[in-house]
Amino acid sequence: MSREATISRKALSAIDCPIQENALSCWIELGGLSDSEFGPYAKLVPHLQIMRDCGREGPPPFIYVGDQSATAKVLGPYFSTFYQGGGWHDDGGYGDAVSGIFSEISDVQKPALESIKARVLMPNGKPIGLIYDRLSLPTSFPDGLRTFTIVATLRTILRAV
Repeated sequence: MSREATISRKALSAIDCPIQENALSCWIELGGLSDSEFGPYAKLVPHLQIMRDCGREGPPPFIYVGDQSATAKVLGPYFSTFYQGGGWHDDGGYGDAVSGIFSEISDVQKPALESIKARVLMPNGKPIGLIYDRLSLPTSFPDGLRTFTIVATLRTILRAV
C-alpha cells in the first residue's frame, strides 16, 4: 500500500454494520446533535470517535475515543485515555489523506460513508495496513461545539506492510 489512503465513497444504503446503522438512526433522531451522555447515543458511546471541527486546519483532533472504537482496537487500550484532545503524528500522510471528507460534511451537514484502504505508521514507527468502512456524521454538542462523530468498521488489519 502507498503511504496515503485509497478512499471510495459509498451510498449510506450500503451500511452493513448494526452499530453504524444505529449511529445513523440516532443522528437522524437527534437532528445532528451529539448528546452522548443521555439519549439514544448512550449505548453507542464505547464505539464512537468524536473529533472537533476546527475548520480546514488539518486533521481534526480527537475529543473522545471509545474503548471499543476502531481506533482503540488498532492502537491499543491506552489510546482512548492518552490521546484525548489530539492524535498521533503519522509522517506517512495518513491523517491528511483521510481528513478530506470532514470539510465537505461540515459544509453540507450530511453524513458520509467511505471505504478506506491505508498504510498507517503506528506511534512506535511500524507500518500496518488497514481496510475499513467509516461513517462520518457532522454533529454538535448542545452548547454549539461543532464535531464529527465517527463509527468505523474494521475489515482487515495487516500488521506488517
